[in-house]
Formats: sequence, C-alpha cells, structure tokens
Amino acid sequence: MRVRYSESEIIKTSVGNHDVFSGQNITASAGGHIHESCDGEIIYGEPEDAPIVDMEKFAMKIFNGYFYTIDGLYLGKIGVGNNVYITNEAFFLEVQKGKNADDKILFFTDDYNLDNSQLLDRANWIFGEGRGEFADDYAHTIQNIKNWGPWGQGYKNESDMYKSMTDGKYSGKNDFFSGNTGYSTYDDFAKARKDLLNLNKLKKGNLVIKAVLDQQTGVTQDQTPNATQWLGYPNKLSKNEIKNGEKKTQADKSYDRTVKKYGKDKVLRRDGSESGRSHIFYDTRPTDRVKQLENKKKK
Repeated sequence: MRVRYSESEIIKTSVGNHDVFSGQNITASAGGHIHESCDGEIIYGEPEDAPIVDMEKFAMKIFNGYFYTIDGLYLGKIGVGNNVYITNEAFFLEVQKGKNADDKILFFTDDYNLDNSQLLDRANWIFGEGRGEFADDYAHTIQNIKNWGPWGQGYKNESDMYKSMTDGKYSGKNDFFSGNTGYSTYDDFAKARKDLLNLNKLKKGNLVIKAVLDQQTGVTQDQTPNATQWLGYPNKLSKNEIKNGEKKTQADKSYDRTVKKYGKDKVLRRDGSESGRSHIFYDTRPTDRVKQLENKKKK
C-alpha cells in the first residue's frame, strides 16, 4: 500500500479518458461534500474488467531511476530518469520482473527532493573529506550549509551550495568531483561513481551514501553544534614536530583557534583513529543571526 498526504490542494487533469479500476473496493470520503458533474450522462452499471497491462512496461512508467538499499548499496536502474528509490534486493528483482512491489519501496526523490546526481554529489563530498570517517556528521553539516550557509542565509539551489568549495587550487564541484584532483579520497569516489556498481566495491562507498539517506529520512540526528563548516588536521605529531619540541598537534592548534573565534559551544572535535586526522565541525553563523532564525522557527 502507498499512502500520500498533502496539506495543500491536489488537482488531477486528464486530456483523454480517466479510468479507475480496483480488484476490491474503491472508497471516497470527504470532510465536506463530494461533487460529481459532467456534460453528458452519469451512468451506473456492472463492474468492468480492467484492461490487461504489460507489467514490465507499467513498472517502467512508475519507476524511473536508481535503486539503493537502506545501507547505501546500489542495486540497479529502471528507466532513464534520475530519481532515487530505496528498497531491498528481493523487491528490486520483483520490480524488474514487472511485479507490483511499490508499497515496499521508498520514493526517495519524491519525498526528500534529492535526485541521484545530488545524492552522489553529497556522498562524494563526504568521502572526499574523510573517506567515510564521521560520515553522519558530514551529512548533517552539508544539510546545514544548504539550509543556512556560513552566514545564515542558506542556498536556494543545491548547486549553489558547492560554490563554497575551495582550497585555493580547486573551486566548485566540477573541479572536486572531476576525478583528477590528485586527492585520492575525492578521486576514488568520483571515478567509482561513473559505474555505480563500482561504488559497492569501494571501501565505505556505501557508507557515505547511507549517511546522506539517513540524514534526509531522520534515521540520524545532528550531533554537531549546527555546524556549517569543518576543518581537518593531523592529530599526531610528526617526527620533525617532535624534534622541534612541539607539544600540540596541528589538530590541537586548529581546535584552539576555532574555539577562541567561535566559542566552545559552537565547535565539535572528532578524532579519527584510522586516518590519524581530526575533524572539527563548527557553526560559523553570527549569534544575532542564529537568534533571528530561532525566533522565526518559533513563530
């Protein structure tokens, strides 16, 4: 069963005939009145048989895009569209055979307004920054960037958000997701996504996709201080640093600077043991802008 709710008006218009068939009952109910009108006659008669439907072609009409599991594993594609659907392998195979399994499938793009390219762009960004380390924190921070931007104004379009990507050498997603940056984390994902089945082979490739899905569907909650930016630095002293008598790592110094500038309550530090790097998430929005947004939410 598929149930859709709308808080606004729904209008359906057919240029040709509009037929409704059901193997069981059809129920219509309204809080107000039900109005039927036509230019000709309203005819009541015996039930008619529904037309024979080519279920494979029917599935192609319903589904038009890419299928993933809830764990971010790519299953395959039906149609030529850019939509995203979430299900398991068994139900995907059923749909491929033309069987009706849409009640077991999450129409992700319809519900959350992210198509496949946008999903993979976010996943590529997360993988590029930490190869899957603290992926949930990155997923939520990216959404915060979309909602608020660094100053609280946010970005209307998904593509505009990536204009903030820069390291002095590269700028924007076309550079960072090109597969030719020389940064292995960015390039590995960018190259794998050219054939989505390769993402299943990329270590933690599915994990970053899952992080985006979980953030959007509410499976995970934002553990950052509403972060709108991040930094990454080594959290171990190099041989030269030890030789020079350094006591604090680059991550320690970065964390101290960020706390001094924004306040400890606006900074979250995550230390990665596998990568040997620290990920520092922080809220760059001015305090007066934050209060303004919070008051707006209350209204």
